[in-house]
Amino acid sequence: DDHAGIGLAVRHLVELGHTRIAHVGGPQHLSTGLDRYQGFVAWMKIMGLDVDPDLVSFADWYHEDPGAKAFWAILDRRADFTAVIAANDLIAIGCYDVLGDTGRSIGGDVSVVGYNDMPFADKLSPPLTTVQIPHYQVGVRAADLMLEILDDSDDSVPVSIKLTPTLAARRSTGPAPTETS
Repeated sequence: DDHAGIGLAVRHLVELGHTRIAHVGGPQHLSTGLDRYQGFVAWMKIMGLDVDPDLVSFADWYHEDPGAKAFWAILDRRADFTAVIAANDLIAIGCYDVLGDTGRSIGGDVSVVGYNDMPFADKLSPPLTTVQIPHYQVGVRAADLMLEILDDSDDSVPVSIKLTPTLAARRSTGPAPTETS
């Protein structure tokens, strides 16, 4: 349930005091990229926040380099955000690279949230806050569906199943920085 997963990320950041949240989305021709972006827009509205189009950019693919390129596009347009939600963990690593290149601290100056909880996300420096998808349950449901199809191939119909994600809050997110005079 990508809509609910992005909701966990937005709510987490808002609870930390963030109001200027950027989004580095995935490819919009893929359902995950589109669903996560639409979820971002919906949850920002639910939380009473506007989506600034200057704070949204889309990676060409779910990988570090396209994520960095898309994040640079946001930085080239604006710098007044305190958090970013990436469409997946590899895109988030691209955001880590850019923040490192610009001397900004992750979790201090800018909070970063990824999506998927890939292996070793907790080993990054700092460990990545990310939406965890229930990988094991996905595999079990897929196997169950395959067995059902094999047992009753004449009556198979398309099935849509949404599994509930959770949030792994780690040190890549922190309270929104306060302005100093």
